[in-house]
Amino acid sequence: MTHLEEKGFARMERREGSSRVTIVPLADKEEYVRKQAAYWVDYWNKSGAGYAMAALSGGGSLTKEEKEELRRYLDELD
Repeated sequence: MTHLEEKGFARMERREGSSRVTIVPLADKEEYVRKQAAYWVDYWNKSGAGYAMAALSGGGSLTKEEKEELRRYLDELD
């Protein structure tokens, strides 16, 4: 959780005298997913597109529907 807090996605609050921690989201799911996707695109672009595709395929574990969705996404980039 500290990682999410450091990146500004969540805040941890602890009430005085309590050992419980409350996690307060600071970003909605869409914003979080968008920022994480941008991070991984940047990360994989440093290694090459082939590595990114290999990681996404998980050694061939993508379903037919997931492969079609990925193809549509890549086609939209053109």
